Amino acid sequence: MPSLIACMFSLALSGASGSVIRTSQTIRSDGTVDGSSKSPGALLEEVIKLGSLPHAGLMQHGGAVQLGVSASGQTEPMMRTADQVFESRVQSMLSDIQEMARSGVTPAKDKIQVIKDLVEKELIVDLQSTHSAADQQVTTNLASIVTCNTNGNTELTKIKGADGAETAVSTARTAHSTCREAQKGKSSEKDTACQALDQWLKEVSNPATEPTEGSPGYRDQMVDYIEKMSDYYCPKGPKATEMKKACTDAEAAHATHKSSCDQKQGAFESGFCQWRTRLVDTCSNLGTCYSDALKVYNDHKTATTDLVAKWKVEYSALKKISCYCDVWLGDEAAAKTLASCESLNVDTTPMDIDFKTPADKITCSLDAVANYPGTAAFKTNEYKDFADYVVAVIACLQAGADL
Repeated sequence: MPSLIACMFSLALSGASGSVIRTSQTIRSDGTVDGSSKSPGALLEEVIKLGSLPHAGLMQHGGAVQLGVSASGQTEPMMRTADQVFESRVQSMLSDIQEMARSGVTPAKDKIQVIKDLVEKELIVDLQSTHSAADQQVTTNLASIVTCNTNGNTELTKIKGADGAETAVSTARTAHSTCREAQKGKSSEKDTACQALDQWLKEVSNPATEPTEGSPGYRDQMVDYIEKMSDYYCPKGPKATEMKKACTDAEAAHATHKSSCDQKQGAFESGFCQWRTRLVDTCSNLGTCYSDALKVYNDHKTATTDLVAKWKVEYSALKKISCYCDVWLGDEAAAKTLASCESLNVDTTPMDIDFKTPADKITCSLDAVANYPGTAAFKTNEYKDFADYVVAVIACLQAGADL
């Protein structure tokens, strides 16, 4: 009894449940079907009849990997269920074609043409579209990473800009330090005027001792005492008034100036806290955006890298099937033989994906605000030249931790 040639065409007839119907027929070497009188051509006709459904129901490849971000912030790969079986179908189809070629059976050209059109115009096209979608997803994922950096740079530029928080703090710092330096002079003037008055008052001494009431000659002695005191103190009156006014005016000027400096100090510290908050938020947002975008990129790369290996196998199998069809169709231009189709070394580089290199996260430094109001180093760094003149520092309400 002649040996049997297994000719198995895997057809994906996907219904609502996603089930797959695999048809298997066994053909004898003389071309008859086991248990029937069907020829290879008749078998192909049945296969093609089953396979001539719309492409969506035939071999729905859908190999593209799509990645989304859920509400919880987790990336979620979403693959079509047909991906898990498509490779085995194509391999089975190639195996069936190869068995038929080895058996010496020559199927009808019109039936082979349908198979060739299916492979060339639908399956390979669909595989290429799937590959293209994955390749475009790489571009999209890389662009998302760049967008994170761009947005971060934009915000940092705003912070550093003419109307930005950093510039405002620099202006406030200068105004405060200038005020405190001037306060040194006001304080010195106050101290000089008031100390001069104090020293002058110390030097004033009574020119005579007041007589004791009831003592002999008290009346005459008292008149003499008053005359001496008058001669001594009267000339000093204008001087005392002048020095007192100088001291009082210097104290008032210092107090007014100090109050202004205290307000400038408060404005500087408040602005510093706002500046730091802007920087912390910007760096935090950049870090979250970048890490999320990079995870999407890496997850897609991992999933797609696995698929690329499968796509290469599928692409090679489909090209070999097409080769067999060309030979059976008598395409002389192809200059192929059935044996050359079996040993055909298919170039699968069209299925490669260039994942490129993601952009590095831009630098977002908090060094400039590391010593902020509320830290021990803030007063030392900012007020070291006039530490004795400043009031208590107002700490940032939400200092936050350095990133």
